[in-house]
Order: sequence, then structure tokens, then C-alpha cells
Amino acid sequence: MTASREVSVVPKLPADVSVTIHVEVPESTPDTDCVYAGIPLPKIGNLLYGGTFQIPRNIAFQFRISRGFGLDEKDAHGRDVPYRSFRPEEGLNLAYRVESWSNKRKIGTNHFEEAD
Repeated sequence: MTASREVSVVPKLPADVSVTIHVEVPESTPDTDCVYAGIPLPKIGNLLYGGTFQIPRNIAFQFRISRGFGLDEKDAHGRDVPYRSFRPEEGLNLAYRVESWSNKRKIGTNHFEEAD
């Protein structure tokens, strides 16, 4: 008695994939601000932040675009923007556009200050 089985060999996938993130910000964004999308994004142009990052393959990421703690992205009507998410199985190019920012920074429990 004999047995056989067909087997396919696939190349080993690298642990990380390249993810390029570009975030376009509104003109009201102060030039000195940092922008974050779960990680700090360097300024790469006028009103544009981003770069290419090595991200672990098939790990889910969820984040809000912000200018720092409490200075989150808002929609054109000043409402919260839902968390953004991605799970890279292959390389990705992600592009986001921020319509407006929160103008109040939380500085303690139920205390806020106006942001620049």
C-alpha cells in the first residue's frame, strides 16, 4: 500500500510590511505642531505629514489622527471622527485628510484649555 500527497511550497513571508501613511492637514494647523497617527509623523511638505514605516504583518492597528493629547481630528462640523484602522497583510499606502481639529486640550479631569 502506498500513499501520496501534493504539497505546495510557498516562500517565507517577512514579519514586517511597508506601510506608507500620508496625512493632509487643514491650513489652520500651526506650523510647529506634531501630527500623530498612532505614531509620530514627520512633516514632509506644506500641510502634509507622513512617511513609510515597517509594521508587523497582520497586526491590527486602530488610531485617531491628532496633534497631541486631546487635540484630535474632527469632521467639518466639529464632530469626532471614528477611529481609523488597518491590518496590513501586504504593503499599504494610506492617505487621510483632516478636515478640522479639536480646539480644546484636556488638562485634567473635566478641565480643558484652549489650544493654539
